[in-house]
Amino acid sequence: MSMHHEISKIAHEIWVKSGHTHGRDIEHWLEAEKIITQHHAVQRKTPPKSFPEKSGQKKTR
Repeated sequence: MSMHHEISKIAHEIWVKSGHTHGRDIEHWLEAEKIITQHHAVQRKTPPKSFPEKSGQKKTR
């Protein structure tokens, strides 16, 4: 899914939750953009999950 599509989807959800208020589309878009940008930043910083240890292996910690 493209970032534009993700932002559009979240902006629509914000619009629905706000009671379908008109005239705040830019505000909703910017809020959605912030949410998606933060979400992507967190995903980039999250280290990959390590593989589960095989039984019988000793931990080196």
